Amino acid sequence: MQTKRRPLFIYQGPHYVHAEWAYSVNSKFVHFRLVRRFRKFKPAKIILRASLLTSLTKPMFVMSEGGAPLTEAALVKIVKNTPMIYLATDITPWKMINGDSYLTELTELSDLVVANSKMMIDDLLKCCSLKNYVIIYPFVRNHFFNFYEYARDIEKDERKGIFVGSLTRFKGAHLLTEVAERIRRKVARFKLIAIGRPHDVKLKETRALKPVGYISTSDPWALHAISSAKVYVHPAIYESFGVSIAESIILGTLPVVTNHTGIKEFLPKDLIADSIADLVEKVIYVLHLDQDEYDDLIMKIRNCIIPKVRKDFSVNSFKSCVSHLWNLKKVVNLK
Repeated sequence: MQTKRRPLFIYQGPHYVHAEWAYSVNSKFVHFRLVRRFRKFKPAKIILRASLLTSLTKPMFVMSEGGAPLTEAALVKIVKNTPMIYLATDITPWKMINGDSYLTELTELSDLVVANSKMMIDDLLKCCSLKNYVIIYPFVRNHFFNFYEYARDIEKDERKGIFVGSLTRFKGAHLLTEVAERIRRKVARFKLIAIGRPHDVKLKETRALKPVGYISTSDPWALHAISSAKVYVHPAIYESFGVSIAESIILGTLPVVTNHTGIKEFLPKDLIADSIADLVEKVIYVLHLDQDEYDDLIMKIRNCIIPKVRKDFSVNSFKSCVSHLWNLKKVVNLK
């Protein structure tokens, strides 16, 4: 990719994984709402679109972080005649399946779709005709790998579960109170610790659930809380992958997830639930595993997932895909 032109990354977070991918190909960063403090100012989106179309030089390609900036990315693609990459890492496929034809049309404009799980690709293919697509898993940050040696010596609490993530309905945060209470009815003194900032869900403390608010996962207390829990509970309505689930696995804690979670392809069926009742039963199954059974299961999962969620592997995979797309477009243009 020897050119003076730079890729354009239209972001909404950005997620730390996507930021590293974008940095790796020397992208220019532009927030899809222009300036975050203007996010409630409706004309900001129009101003951004106009600025993208008139003031920016033609980028090498334009990349959209999730479905929210797809409109802006599509406008750049059409007006600047440049390739478009869609990072399919959010709930956009769920919206398409539930009838959002506008997002379907935008997605089909993509020259490359980079999804963070097989579930995402499968769901997109139910609704879209994709030109090129690839699965690249998000990476787990190094401090989780570094903490594992300490985590191995932390005793598991047989009556403790953990949830980590933004408190949103799509992550199933609204179900945590019910799930925790149902588990406690069968496992005396069970307690579920919920780490995360409230968004569209606010949790209250109960005898079975203790929400502690946002705590950085680099904080030693959070790392210890995850490592000492015997089970990670994730009742997601739709979760494209679940980096926090991968983090718990790296720290040696078994997860139980719903069937609507992308990381399920790394997990045995005993840890994947088809309903809330099934989720509760499988959490109880994990809580009752003896030490040898638990250790054997977590090591099998860790050995499977670790090569895929290392930073170098994830970033290099992304760079390789982008280089292939760029070279392919140059060949097509020559024809």
